[in-house]
Amino acid sequence: AKEREKWKIDVVVLDPGHGGKDPGTIGKSGYYEKHLTLAIAKEIKAELERLLKIKVIMTRSTDVFVPLQERTQFANRQNGKLFISIHVDSNPDDKLRGHTVYFMGPAKTEEARRVAQFENSVIQYEDSKKYAGLSDAAFILAANAQNSFNKESQDFASQVDQQLCQLPQSHSIGVRQAGFYVLYGSSMPNLLVETGFASNRQDEKRLKDKNTQRLIARAIAQSVKEFKERYEMVN
Repeated sequence: AKEREKWKIDVVVLDPGHGGKDPGTIGKSGYYEKHLTLAIAKEIKAELERLLKIKVIMTRSTDVFVPLQERTQFANRQNGKLFISIHVDSNPDDKLRGHTVYFMGPAKTEEARRVAQFENSVIQYEDSKKYAGLSDAAFILAANAQNSFNKESQDFASQVDQQLCQLPQSHSIGVRQAGFYVLYGSSMPNLLVETGFASNRQDEKRLKDKNTQRLIARAIAQSVKEFKERYEMVN
């Protein structure tokens, strides 16, 4: 019974991307990613607490800067059982729209590699010496060796993608893998959700809409519910 208790998904850590001096990507209308990610994460928190009555913690609840590695370290200290990092994508092609769900692994497409490079560029606001030796292949190998939850993370990513696909006007770019510093060191299933493209007017308009934020929150909360039920049954 004690062993089973350890595997219960009773703490979810939400990570609103960027914040403070790091605005993230800037949308067509000049809206900052850091504000969108925080708004969406707050909706997810409320929905998870309503649906599952579990503990939900955020790496930031205001417009402050949090270094990448400190986010997963915080999740580990809080005994988190799931880690979800929320982001908004951008692309030079402003016709590109839709959501993408990432888990840790070697990037298999140029687009996945580009997204990871942008998200990892946050280290320009930090002491980059912390990331020495964590580039490219060496970083991925170190991350995968440390993280024993890659299969669970991939399963969870698929679950989130399926739920987001059911939303009105949704478009899925798919489930992909890439090397994100923000997922490095997480001792739990973890993923990064790019909820849409700030570089696309249609996506940005949707993401700024409170009702859309609530729908995204419900989809992700339902994914957590379904993953929790399956995961706890197996363990």
